Amino acid sequence: LLTLTPMVPLAGFTAYTVTIAGVKDLSGNALAINVTASFTTETGADLVNPTVTSVTPVNGATGVPTSTVVTITFSERVNSLSVTDLNFFVQTSSGVRVAGSIAVEADGLSATFTPSAALANSTVYQVQASSLTDLVGQALSFFFFSSFTTAAP
Repeated sequence: LLTLTPMVPLAGFTAYTVTIAGVKDLSGNALAINVTASFTTETGADLVNPTVTSVTPVNGATGVPTSTVVTITFSERVNSLSVTDLNFFVQTSSGVRVAGSIAVEADGLSATFTPSAALANSTVYQVQASSLTDLVGQALSFFFFSSFTTAAP
């Protein structure tokens, strides 16, 4: 097994060629041929944490239907396995969590919370998200909080 480790990070969007020649086994036998491999790097290291860029219903919305589905949109793809009911949820202003299900879109750019039953009328609900991670494991850069009020009966 031969592992090559660069001394500095490779540049993004760059073609590289690696040639291995003159390698000998423990008995001194030389490798019969040179081995060449080529590859192109991608965008480079992801050093940006994801953020929530929008929420539906919008923060402070009033008269929201009791059948609403909450959607949060992210600045970059998130790891769907990191989006759980522990870090993305809806609760009443008194802290009672709403039962429901979470789904992350296939592109990883948004997640929805669908309540199991209709929300209560004339009630303030809070949407919270934290610790969700992107595809390289970086967490949301801040705790996300939003609220909305459902319609009167």
